[in-house]
Amino acid sequence: MTPSPTFLGNRTLWEGEKTAYLCSEKYPAGAVLRSLDWARAQVKAGCTVISGFQSPLERDVLNILLEAQSPVIIALARGVYTKPLREHRAAFDAGCVLYVSVFPESIVRATHGLAERRNRFVLENADLCCIGYARPGGSLERVITETGVVTQDI
Repeated sequence: MTPSPTFLGNRTLWEGEKTAYLCSEKYPAGAVLRSLDWARAQVKAGCTVISGFQSPLERDVLNILLEAQSPVIIALARGVYTKPLREHRAAFDAGCVLYVSVFPESIVRATHGLAERRNRFVLENADLCCIGYARPGGSLERVITETGVVTQDI
């Protein structure tokens, strides 16, 4: 059973519809343009995007969303922050950021195992799950398969 999440930021983002975006650490070049175009489309549509925003391409997507002050839920593979990160401050102050974690505050460093558990949490709590790229045989592909969540490739 997943523990109750803890939050920092605009809690109303959690109550609305959420679109997950996840991508493997390693991905083909073709995934980049598709994912960045997808991020811009989410901005235009006003969608709330939930992700760990940990892999390089996930971080690029986050940068597009934050710059546009589009709503994002940043799921942490560690305990929740006590204050927003400096690079998220403008969007946080505008009410566009929510940090969420299912891990105790005592956990201050993400690990591979925690990231897998976080990705499972993201998939299970999203209304729509979009995958930038899931490396065949990789941990993201395994988590998708284990959760049984229906995903769509970007």
